[in-house]
Amino acid sequence: NDSIQLGGDGDMWRGQGAPTTSGNDVVSLGNGNDQVQLGDGSNTVTVGSGNDNIQAGDGNNVIVAGSGNDNIQVGDGDNLIVGGTGRDIIHAGNGNNILIDGSVLQSTDQLWAVLDQWIADIQAGDAASAIATDLSNGLTITAYNTSNANTLNAGKGFDAFFATYAKDKLNDKPGDLLNGQVVTSGH
Repeated sequence: NDSIQLGGDGDMWRGQGAPTTSGNDVVSLGNGNDQVQLGDGSNTVTVGSGNDNIQAGDGNNVIVAGSGNDNIQVGDGDNLIVGGTGRDIIHAGNGNNILIDGSVLQSTDQLWAVLDQWIADIQAGDAASAIATDLSNGLTITAYNTSNANTLNAGKGFDAFFATYAKDKLNDKPGDLLNGQVVTSGH
């Protein structure tokens, strides 16, 4: 188990020729444009402001990003990811994932998302639950699954929902786009 702190622009990798960090790692990155790649394990990563690139393998990861345009990718597991402010891109593998904020959110399994700004798109696998609050720029949610229902709630602005399963619950408002049709009254 490793505990690493970096300040300024820092880079950390796993693999040949660089520090290997497999296991349950704790990483704290300061301000600046940081890069970190972690192996499998239950990792905890916090970063300050900057455009950070964070990759963590399979495990129950907790990642908290500061301000900046961050790119966060985690493997399978029950992950908690806080995107912070900025236009973040977040990819989460299989598991029960909780993603807070971010611009593009992708999960191949369970996804719980609380969104409040800079949202462009959500793509979810087996089940998705999203609460969109105060989104003046709108939101697009595409929920792909084969067996579980999705619950999607709209916020302010124009929102577009595309669901692929009959049990999906879409809470929208007038002016939103629901499976290609403009909503004239809330559902």
